[in-house]
Amino acid sequence: MREGLILVLPGTAAGPLFWGHWREGQINETGQTTLAEAGELATKNLPVALILPGQNAQTFAHDIPKMRRREREKAVLYSLEDSLSVPFETLHVAMQDEVMIEESPVNLATVISKTLMDEAGDWARENGLNVQQILTDYDALTGTEPSPLALPDRVVYGGPLGHSLDPDWYDGPVNAADQATVLTAIGKRLSYANNLMQGVYAPKSALSGTLAKGMRVAALAACFGLAVLIFEGLQARAISKQAEDVQTQTARFYTAQTGQPAPDNPARAVAQAARSGNVAPTQFLILSDIAFRALAEFDDVAIERLSFQDSRNELQLRLTYPSFERAEAVQQAMQKAGGDFTPGGVREQSGRFVGEAVLKIAGAS
Repeated sequence: MREGLILVLPGTAAGPLFWGHWREGQINETGQTTLAEAGELATKNLPVALILPGQNAQTFAHDIPKMRRREREKAVLYSLEDSLSVPFETLHVAMQDEVMIEESPVNLATVISKTLMDEAGDWARENGLNVQQILTDYDALTGTEPSPLALPDRVVYGGPLGHSLDPDWYDGPVNAADQATVLTAIGKRLSYANNLMQGVYAPKSALSGTLAKGMRVAALAACFGLAVLIFEGLQARAISKQAEDVQTQTARFYTAQTGQPAPDNPARAVAQAARSGNVAPTQFLILSDIAFRALAEFDDVAIERLSFQDSRNELQLRLTYPSFERAEAVQQAMQKAGGDFTPGGVREQSGRFVGEAVLKIAGAS
């Protein structure tokens, strides 16, 4: 995050909330308020990183291999069963792979109550705050020396596998850093800490409600070899009407090609017919299939804009990622799916990472 607000939440409703304006690698302004008055910060119109009290979360190392997110989340919880004392269905899991700890790559999973995540999200929306990151205080304060660090209502042992304690449970020396020092340490850690906003809690843009419908429109339009440009600046009503129109045309196309009444999902049937050789697949359809299959395992990566250049037989994409490292993982997944994926520069924009890319069929000239 090049510019934004860092809000360090208190452990109790009556505790102080302190904040800092992070910009170009440093804290430019700091302040203190309460949870009830945090809405005043929304006037700054900046992306927000929320720092939660670490007493409400736990982070574990695990060796569960990569798989689809939901299956992996369940596998991680089962592997931690002896360390957890609450029902699995009440927990949210945020994963971060290959974090270097003592010069060794470690896979991490942070476990936190879904209720707490819901409450944090509701509180942010009620106060008009554009939250893009939710971090634990111990992860956000990795590297602070000496440890532990004293915050107003807790003691924090910084580190990806750290933890936080109520002051009454700790009796020993602490690092009593001032507010600006704490916020600066957090700011430098923002790009590396594990963002708890994953899965159903992933940050959503203003277009998020229309993306799923837009992606269906793209797949349907591909059946006709159309060059389409979607996803940007479309209203939900327009996209819905477009989806209905294209689906009707697809049904007609299916009947014309097969002589059979169209099924409920003619687009899927056309794609299946293409694979069996009954319908000639278009380049758009092939490339869309590669892109959507490759991205199926990434709940935190979204297609923001997509277009097909028929003169060059290439799919042009604009993707949003949770981190720079995620872009590399997407490139590998595209190649594994049979695509020649050429990413452009990934840049941070309003608290998210955005990058253009070109997708061609592997081996195509």
